[in-house]
Amino acid sequence: MALPKEHRLVIDRTIRSTLRERGKFFQNDLLRANYLIRPENKQKRFGIVIGVSLSKKATVRNKLRRYIQEAIRLFLPQAPSVDMIVYPKSTIKTAEKEAIKKSIQGLFQKIS
Repeated sequence: MALPKEHRLVIDRTIRSTLRERGKFFQNDLLRANYLIRPENKQKRFGIVIGVSLSKKATVRNKLRRYIQEAIRLFLPQAPSVDMIVYPKSTIKTAEKEAIKKSIQGLFQKIS
């Protein structure tokens, strides 16, 4: 199941504003994330950016995007009100689904 539309950052200008408005940065062994806490908004929005440098094959990039979206969807009730952009590292290609879930859960615990 995909991440619901109301929880997606898809418009390019919202992604740029998240980066421009002095959002904070987090990283672990599988991913990097820029996030901006939005307490007035009460909305949780996430964008996933996977470049060609991670894999030249679109099927691999889409598969990783789906794994990350599913992990975010599972831990969405624990997430604070943020705009977040997730950038997977190259080590995520060999990671198991459970490791990706733990990585996302650790990210949400860190920023809450």
